Amino acid sequence: MDPDPVRHGRTRYRGPDAGAGATAGSSHHCDPPIQATRSQAVEREEGTISSNGGEHQRLTGGDARAARDFALVVIGVVAVTALAIYTRAVDRSVALLVALPVATTLFSFRRYRDAAAARHELATISMLDSLTGLHNRRSLPGWYTQAWERAARTSSPLAVLFVDLDRFKAVNDTYGHEGGDHVIETVARRLRSAVRPGDRVIRYGGDEFVILCNDVVTTPSAVRVAERIIDVIEEPIDVDGNSVTVSASVGISIVGVGDDACTMDQVLSTADSAMYRAKSAGTGKCVVLQPGRTPADDRASLSDELQRALARGEFVLHFQPVVALADKTLVGVEALLRWQHPERGLLLPGMFVEELEDSGLILPVGAWVLESASRQARVWQEMWPDRPFRVAVNVSGRQLSDPDFPALVTEVLRSTGVRPSHLCLEITEGSIMKDIDGAWATLRSAKERGIELALDDFGTGYSSLSYLRRYKTDVLKIDRTFVAGLGTGHEDTAIVEHVIGLARSLGMRTVAEGIEREDQYTRLVEFGCDNGQGFWFSQAHPADVITQLLRVTSTGSRDGEGDQRVFVGAVTDITGGAASPSV
Repeated sequence: MDPDPVRHGRTRYRGPDAGAGATAGSSHHCDPPIQATRSQAVEREEGTISSNGGEHQRLTGGDARAARDFALVVIGVVAVTALAIYTRAVDRSVALLVALPVATTLFSFRRYRDAAAARHELATISMLDSLTGLHNRRSLPGWYTQAWERAARTSSPLAVLFVDLDRFKAVNDTYGHEGGDHVIETVARRLRSAVRPGDRVIRYGGDEFVILCNDVVTTPSAVRVAERIIDVIEEPIDVDGNSVTVSASVGISIVGVGDDACTMDQVLSTADSAMYRAKSAGTGKCVVLQPGRTPADDRASLSDELQRALARGEFVLHFQPVVALADKTLVGVEALLRWQHPERGLLLPGMFVEELEDSGLILPVGAWVLESASRQARVWQEMWPDRPFRVAVNVSGRQLSDPDFPALVTEVLRSTGVRPSHLCLEITEGSIMKDIDGAWATLRSAKERGIELALDDFGTGYSSLSYLRRYKTDVLKIDRTFVAGLGTGHEDTAIVEHVIGLARSLGMRTVAEGIEREDQYTRLVEFGCDNGQGFWFSQAHPADVITQLLRVTSTGSRDGEGDQRVFVGAVTDITGGAASPSV
């Protein structure tokens, strides 16, 4: 199932002047090492400061030069005055009246020039982040104004990207603030290498960055920039000999040429809201929001678009493989809803499923998902009749409360001809709580027809053991938030181990979601987890890719090896290395 919101205990948008000096998790004072870092950063960013000498020498050199000039002026005044008096060219008082103002003017001018240079250099340094060398949020108003003026001149939109690292607190907790700082430095370097030369990267504070991108013509172009940023951030980072993988959520706000009324604060606030929406869709996601629109405007517009999407057939299904962890064989898939938007490209459920629920469109869309997934399951059933292969379909709380849902399930089984044993309905604890009696009647009806039941995201909701007993679920799915902490968090590791043991004792199979690393897979196998899904095996793909993958793994064209590299190799061969957005 597409993941529930993963939110952090952080402050929302705070404005560009708050906390400009924040670091990853520690306080940095202006000691010599930090001064040197700032000096190097100024030189990199502005190209105006020589590499000779330290920060202190540059900032205090003006005093030395002024003292030297004052000494020379005094010597010169004394010499000129003495010469004038000696030669009787002018009177002593006249010589002093002329020489002293000239000397004072020269000295004051030099002092003013040095002080102005020092102030300018200090102002430049104050605009830099001491850890990464990037400009900090104090630079944002000026850079935003420049970017907006350029957008107005070129008549092209300006995209503002708000980037926030996912679960960064776990990195600080595991590797300390030094390890966290190393991750922030690495991410900063990657961001600078991922953007175009004219784009601006700003460390907004903590694990947040803001990127200003000019000449972003369309929304899909901005999304591609965000996806490239997410990809480079997700590359492993070495921290004290350990491979650490972090992801990022990106909120995008696009300002058009006609949006003169939108202030920088409004645009940043919109991008920040978009980032939090992206987090609610899971890790490594991006969301686009239009500045200057109220939430009510967005909901009304989105509801209209969703109705048209249903009528025009813009919804599609992608399928993420579910793999038996013991031998890495493909045992099923999870059907995941996507919206093929005509302008914004392929959209994930986190960007529209809430509106589907609120508007009631989840009922017709959910019915379409169930029928389409069942029809595709029948296709695979006919191609491999002896292969146990289940298609899991997510069912919302509103569907469970619908008295017509059991009849819909019966009609789908009849019209598609799929075997009930090839279907699995995934439910969450939250969806059951909305209407316990109605959910019980619906699920009991499905069980009587031979359809499997899976309890999704176990441990993130009420975690009531009575549900496991009452609804007689067949599968217990371990939420990705716990799987992500395997090997790095003692609490998460203990929870996963005990949930697997509980499910085994109750005769239930376990499926671990969000497997992204080999060490997670190894621990899950040690704990006796049955199945798993996640990026380490495969992202979600259209049905034709899964068909080819089934064909490859069924014919044993890869010598029947059950190796994850072989599995991924098959996916890569089929897709040409391209991957669709996943859960």
